[in-house]
Amino acid sequence: MRLPARRLCLFVVLATALATQAGCGNGRKNAAAKAGTAQASQSGPAADQARRRLEATSTPGVRAEGGHAAIEMRFAVDHNPNPGEPFRVTVFVIAGDGAPTLKVDVPASEGLELAPVSVPTTFDRVEKGAIYTIPLDFTAAAVGVKIVTVVASEASPTGSDSATYSFPVIVGSSAIAAAAPPGAPSAQGNATGAPAPTAAAAPAKP
Repeated sequence: MRLPARRLCLFVVLATALATQAGCGNGRKNAAAKAGTAQASQSGPAADQARRRLEATSTPGVRAEGGHAAIEMRFAVDHNPNPGEPFRVTVFVIAGDGAPTLKVDVPASEGLELAPVSVPTTFDRVEKGAIYTIPLDFTAAAVGVKIVTVVASEASPTGSDSATYSFPVIVGSSAIAAAAPPGAPSAQGNATGAPAPTAAAAPAKP
């Protein structure tokens, strides 16, 4: 069975997110903690350094079909969230082209409650390559994979365009692992849960 390209991409990002959330540690916490306000990065060599740091501490989102704005988004989760526990998803919006205005919207996501956003989400005189950092605080009521969706729109005198990105967040990953079926393979056993067979010793020579 062939999966739609967007769903396949979400599965790939989910696998990456699962690995990085499990070991988010100081790198992702620090990246999110510095996102107290939404602002553009510097230009030139400073922007290149910021981009390298960003790529080392965040994960690219999955872009939806439709919209042709030259905008990229990356995401970072501050810790492994559990149901009912607030967590922060930091969104990094990267402007591929300059534009008079850039506006960021966060549509409602199933199973996620978004706290009021305390930083600007509309930016003027956007420069090419500028990176805007927007912290989003969520709470999830139940265990599972939740999808954060963010829409960025550019407006100019000649028209407007947008880009929509999604990012999966695993809520209660420890509970999900504990609920795995008993027959799942493990490092010590085979698919039945029994110890893996070992090679028989060769009979001793008479």
